[in-house]
Amino acid sequence: MSFKKLKAEISALSAIFPADHKRVRIVSSGYDEVIVHFVDGKKKFVLTCSGLDSYLETPPIWFTDEEDVTITTAMEEVSKQSLKTVSGAFQVLLSSICKKRKLSTLPEFCQLEKLNSSSSACAQASSSASASHSAMSQSSEGPGEEEEGMEDEMDVDSYDDDDEDYGMELFNNGADRAEAVAGVDSGCDMDAGDRAVLEKVKKSTLTLSSGKSVGGSVQASDRLMKELRAIFRSDAVKDGVYSVSLTNEDSLYDWTVRLYKFDKDSKIHRDLERMSEKTKKQECIELSITYSDKFPVSPPFVRVISPYIDGGFVLSGGAICMELLTNQGWSVAYSIESLILQIMVTMAKGNARIGDSKSCSGSYSLHRAQSSFKMLSETHQKNGWYTPPKNQG
Repeated sequence: MSFKKLKAEISALSAIFPADHKRVRIVSSGYDEVIVHFVDGKKKFVLTCSGLDSYLETPPIWFTDEEDVTITTAMEEVSKQSLKTVSGAFQVLLSSICKKRKLSTLPEFCQLEKLNSSSSACAQASSSASASHSAMSQSSEGPGEEEEGMEDEMDVDSYDDDDEDYGMELFNNGADRAEAVAGVDSGCDMDAGDRAVLEKVKKSTLTLSSGKSVGGSVQASDRLMKELRAIFRSDAVKDGVYSVSLTNEDSLYDWTVRLYKFDKDSKIHRDLERMSEKTKKQECIELSITYSDKFPVSPPFVRVISPYIDGGFVLSGGAICMELLTNQGWSVAYSIESLILQIMVTMAKGNARIGDSKSCSGSYSLHRAQSSFKMLSETHQKNGWYTPPKNQG
């Protein structure tokens, strides 16, 4: 990756769309992400671009926590295209949002198009140089003087001291980027215990970014930090609808989620009330959410830990049967909070009941959950997913 080329493209974008632009404002940028505010009248939408650690090698990932359909569908359209430059994906995204919201084309689009053409040329040249170098390496048992010179030249182009300074400078501005996403001072609107969790896991993320192996990927860890921060600030969490904790405090990749407040008219809500009256404490449905290093491109794996659930699209092994949780149904634009709330709705609408674990064949386990989910997903992939009537949710 070339920090120098990334810096040049982001600097050009920031000049075209400064923080005081009437509609599109690049409010924060770094070597790992760019945060944009799209303003339409009194509405402000936060758009984030991440996955820049593999700049010009793989497409950047645009996502949002917004629920506005014009924003989410535009994000999905961008995710389906292999646009390796930030400006290229940005151009498609802005065009789609403006069109869907029936807004006039921005006059800066001409500048954006020129920047994209220039950046795309760099991407193509970088790809060609990489392919040429790979071919030469394979055709020779060992590099000669000419090849060594070429290798040195490529190394200088891809990384130098200025690049390192730029990367570290931007990484240290993480708190500023967090404020840009939330629109408030970092951590001031969350529980002290949650802030402590974020600080502790942030050290693991910094270790990963420094090149030391701690599992996962920079892209996944960066996104999961944002998801966790957003959840800790969530009104639903503050209102006791659900809670999230890290299964292992040093890892971002395994979450324990507790669901407390379902629709009051649902059967599972009444079952939880009866359990709480019996045990004299607030009962919940406990889930496990596991992420791979390919998140958010790949969906997380979700399963029920306890209690035993009958119905509600919960499989015998504890996995949850939802197209949203498959590669075909998942989108990088989805937030984890929206996923959790959708699971709660699906359970309630699917008439989930708390069953007797003693009467079921076997108990919930990761192996059983993975096996049953894989088998059912393959069946649905061949035969399609069933969409229930509106009166069934």
